[in-house]
Amino acid sequence: MTYSSSTSSSSYWNMKTDLLWLNENQFSSCSDTVDRNNCEHNIAVWDIRFTKPISHQLYQERWGCNRLALKPKFYSSQNIRFAVQTQGDAIVEIYCKTMKNSTSSNRLSYHLEKRWRYEGHQIQAHPLGIAYNPSGNLLASGSWSSSGPVIWSTVHKIDSSSILMTPMKKLPGFRSSPKSMVTDVAWIPNQYVSNGRDSIIAVQSNGTIIVYSSI
Repeated sequence: MTYSSSTSSSSYWNMKTDLLWLNENQFSSCSDTVDRNNCEHNIAVWDIRFTKPISHQLYQERWGCNRLALKPKFYSSQNIRFAVQTQGDAIVEIYCKTMKNSTSSNRLSYHLEKRWRYEGHQIQAHPLGIAYNPSGNLLASGSWSSSGPVIWSTVHKIDSSSILMTPMKKLPGFRSSPKSMVTDVAWIPNQYVSNGRDSIIAVQSNGTIIVYSSI
């Protein structure tokens, strides 16, 4: 089965940069190249039972998107939330909710989280990795402007219409070159850490790998 977001072979936003499995039937894709007249497919959700996106027009800003990460705490077939690294120096979240009284075989609808976004790092159009920690209360990202990963808390006080989340930590790293950056991040599962606290691995563009413990 072939999944296509358009019948036109010249559609630039057909170029996918990352895929993320969401549940037993659905996955998400993102594109880092957006047509100047159309940005509806830079984030899309697909169902393996169909050949067209079931949710698109999720992110309307004129920025491409290049990395995806699933929030572990929300990993269930009916309650899903995932993060999207955009080329606008921001991370946004997409969440799903069940449509009541729906007669469609797809009862889940996906939406952009408009109450908050994560900023304070630089992407410079690079596909820098993002990852939630095992409990889902921290979000880490690579950064062009930092030799160490950038970390945000995902625990929000919903007392305003819009929250701009600034980093809670910018971890130090070894910068052997002014152009070195953190290209990817991964959290170490808690069962493999002796003190049980969150630890993270960061990969730099100069080939250096740094392990941060007791975050």
